[in-house]
Amino acid sequence: MSFPQPVEVNLTHQPHASTHRRTRQVMSRALQRVGMLMLVLVTAIGGVSLAVAEPAAAAPSRSAIVNAAEAQLGGSACDPGYYNSCGIEWCAEFARWIWKRGGVTDVSGLDAWAQSFKRYGQNRGTYHARSSGYTPQPGDAIVFDWDRGPDDHPIDHVAIVVSVTSSTVNTIGGNQGPDSRVTRGSFPRSEIDIDGYVEPSGLDSGGRATADYDGDGYSDMALYRPDASNGSTWWANSYKKGGQILSDVNYGGAADIPFSGDFNGDGHADLALFRRDCTNGSTLWIKDQRNNTQLAPGVKVGGCKDIPVPADYDGDGKTDFGMYRRDCTNGSTWWAYSVAKDAQVLADHNYGGCNDIPVPGDYDGDGIGDLALFRPDCANGSTWWVKDVRHDQDIFGGLKWGGCNDIPVSGDFDGDRSADLGLYRQDCATGSSWWVYNSMDRKQTIGGLKIGGCADIPAPADYDGDKVTDLGLYRQDCTNGSSWSLYDSAENKLLLSGHKWGGCKDIPATSTKTA
Repeated sequence: MSFPQPVEVNLTHQPHASTHRRTRQVMSRALQRVGMLMLVLVTAIGGVSLAVAEPAAAAPSRSAIVNAAEAQLGGSACDPGYYNSCGIEWCAEFARWIWKRGGVTDVSGLDAWAQSFKRYGQNRGTYHARSSGYTPQPGDAIVFDWDRGPDDHPIDHVAIVVSVTSSTVNTIGGNQGPDSRVTRGSFPRSEIDIDGYVEPSGLDSGGRATADYDGDGYSDMALYRPDASNGSTWWANSYKKGGQILSDVNYGGAADIPFSGDFNGDGHADLALFRRDCTNGSTLWIKDQRNNTQLAPGVKVGGCKDIPVPADYDGDGKTDFGMYRRDCTNGSTWWAYSVAKDAQVLADHNYGGCNDIPVPGDYDGDGIGDLALFRPDCANGSTWWVKDVRHDQDIFGGLKWGGCNDIPVSGDFDGDRSADLGLYRQDCATGSSWWVYNSMDRKQTIGGLKIGGCADIPAPADYDGDKVTDLGLYRQDCTNGSSWSLYDSAENKLLLSGHKWGGCKDIPATSTKTA
């Protein structure tokens, strides 16, 4: 079968097509002041209001902000209009309308001035100058200063960040183009007219920790203990608190596949299992361990050879149950079911080969899980394939990186809020090692870091709560006792080494079976 080929994406810098052009700076500012004055006068004399109704807010998330912006492409100041946009320079009105529509509740201090966004960020500590090295995130506001001079109104334009690469920031903004509409923009991240970026207050500053069973923002060391005789059990130990969170919680069958995820969005990991059954149909079992209630009590979903690939495929802040179905004849496919919505969010999406290993994650930082695959190839070199399914374009299309026996993993190993390509290379002769490739900067950031044994199971997660994925390993040992080792990839130091906890057949719940 042929593998989907990468999509060519034009990332060249396009001239900014805003009505806030340098040649119109003075006029634009004057018009905006006049427009603001008109609004004040209308209010003062009790005249007809020109304001547009408050937008209905979505659940707050970066992807909701991006979705809101994309839904308004082609819009204008008076049709449909954004707050008080009709009759004034309206880029800031559009941007704050989009934030509100995307679920941002804290918009206090934002008004029709683009400068208000920079002031908003400075007051809350969420403003980042372009020169600071900050990686902009989808949903951020991007603020521009055309002349970069000392005046009373330094910010000339504001738009919404919708996607980012290592070199380019892509935006959607209002009052742009020859017709002054909502349009797209694309800029080099080194563009000197970019003053900086503003994060909306109240959104999670990074991804939620996986396998966080007590909701404290730290990943927990979690284990699933298969037991056909007495019933399988769940166990969880907190690195932060140094004690057990879950102990001998009976839930599941001996052949079930455990995985981690927050399927109802309450900030706590749920107990999740996939039960393959070629006779009666495979089923999904998910339990809210806090309230002891079933979220998915044997829901019939998936095939008997499907591989669980949990991720947030619709950007609602909740984990969805994803499945990768290998098929050497018709082509392998991706499927996803939303437990929260009781609905399919991805169906029969053809992408991948029949020997590929799925490694889902948010590789472009837009808050939505991407389809990702590692293709082992001892002859020609192993490759990575990652697709942004929402925009139907490749993030990586056949990147040669890795060995044919490496174990692929996903995680944000540098804290830039996008998943990186990770590999654990088991080596009994010279020592096992970790390798990480930054998906935003397109470069290797960890190469051959010697940590771990040749039979250890990789279980990367954010165990110390710093929004950076740590290198985690579980070593099954029936003789001396099984153990955990954790390495802080941000500070380059060991957090735990040979910590004895677990049984010799236990399965770490932060990793997912890929076969």
